[in-house]
Amino acid sequence: MKTLGKIAIYQGTEYEFRKKTDGSYALYSDDIKSLESGFRRISEKEEKFMKIITLDEVEGVFEKETEVIYGGDTFIGSVIQGSKIMLYTRNVLLRQKYNMTMRDKDEFYKYVELKDVDCIVQKWTPCEGNI
Repeated sequence: MKTLGKIAIYQGTEYEFRKKTDGSYALYSDDIKSLESGFRRISEKEEKFMKIITLDEVEGVFEKETEVIYGGDTFIGSVIQGSKIMLYTRNVLLRQKYNMTMRDKDEFYKYVELKDVDCIVQKWTPCEGNI
């Protein structure tokens, strides 16, 4: 599950949301059960599904941000995969303290067990007119 970026609520479920280059809107999922809601498979190599929708079909579109407190330090939570969450930072001291992997010259990440996280705080901001 993505913990950052635009999301939409469709039929009571949270999905990744994107505006496509042709101006249409799409929902994305990595759950095979999405096929039951009219999604179609878009990748043969991984479980990735998409559905074209109109804005009238969704209950809301939000910008989602996630802060994760781990070991008393604050990180950005990027994605949850199974029982792990990816911590993200640009702070070199945190990178060294937690032996994080470099993603780019000033971006660092590390997957940790959700059970080891102190706290997760999510902020959902409605995307009114900013879709």
